[in-house]
Amino acid sequence: MNKLPLVILAIVCWIGTSGANTGPAYDGNWWHSSSKDQHTGFIAGYIDCAVYEGGDKGLANLSWNMLEPEITSYYQGSGTAILTPVASVIRKLGSEKEPPKSSDAGEKWPEKHGIFDGDYWRQSLPEHRVGFVSGFLACYRNLSKKTASFSKSEVAYVSEVSRWYGVKEDDPSEINEKRVDTKIADVLFRFKDAARSKRGTMKKN
Repeated sequence: MNKLPLVILAIVCWIGTSGANTGPAYDGNWWHSSSKDQHTGFIAGYIDCAVYEGGDKGLANLSWNMLEPEITSYYQGSGTAILTPVASVIRKLGSEKEPPKSSDAGEKWPEKHGIFDGDYWRQSLPEHRVGFVSGFLACYRNLSKKTASFSKSEVAYVSEVSRWYGVKEDDPSEINEKRVDTKIADVLFRFKDAARSKRGTMKKN
């Protein structure tokens, strides 16, 4: 029996499952199979990354709670719409909104990553946290300029961020007060992949 076709098949399967750098396919199929809390978390995390890591200020004033039902409606459209990445839908719907007047812009956050700190994380439901990390990484992994890579699962990063903040699932009020003001993105970057030297050995960050 010729073993070459089996080798080719194995390579194809490996390529199909080795997209650690691109992450899962967050499209309409994922949207329909996930909860509203994951939806709003994804939008919030994506916007946080796009604005503060990608420099896309046009998304800065979008509301994830208002955008969530609009994305749901979009995916209820034509059959091909369901294959559109959530990130593309966020950008499409965001570009269609008129920028708010300066007097209507609401509260401004001068510091990087705005309200997304330990207190936001503590008050978020577990599924919102998973969605937030998923949205942030879906954006970050596709930036043209990035300084880090993330190869673990989103759930693994959620656990590490919660552990760093001292947030516990069974006690939402619990948090390390000395770390509460640290931004979620800054905590997430603490758990990025270790860098490799030219010789291929791991280096500490």
